[in-house]
Amino acid sequence: MVVVGLLVLLLLGDGLRRLLLTPRGRADAVGMTLLLGLAAVPWVCILFDLAAIPITALSLVAAAIVVALLGFLTDPPVRRKLLARLARQPEEPREHRRGSGVRRYSPAAVVFAALIATLVVFSFVHVARSPPRTYDALVGYDLVGKILAAEGKLRSSVFT
Repeated sequence: MVVVGLLVLLLLGDGLRRLLLTPRGRADAVGMTLLLGLAAVPWVCILFDLAAIPITALSLVAAAIVVALLGFLTDPPVRRKLLARLARQPEEPREHRRGSGVRRYSPAAVVFAALIATLVVFSFVHVARSPPRTYDALVGYDLVGKILAAEGKLRSSVFT
């Protein structure tokens, strides 16, 4: 289920990034994809609740696929390729394209990325293996999440 959640974040974020922004490089694109994906999930849940659509894994995956397709089809390079194929115009040869060379990353960037990946993996393991903390159990974040998942709506029977 964690993989499905990460896939939803990736698809939502990538679709929104293509719709809204043109990042400067790959690192910016990855960062904006993750941030926009995280920011989009609550809005999708609110829209689903207002439209009386049950909030399930399937509905979130469907919304992510729709947003990703919209972003993909409106992306300028993709649009140019589709229009070129429709008009039967030849594409520009790969050798003449800008940025076709091999890109090398600095050792500091590789070490930093490895540290971040390690932190993410350890966080997943920690969340999967440890029970909720006392404060979280008192405040009820885990209860709110469990009720939302069980009932499929934000306005649950427990809190309203």
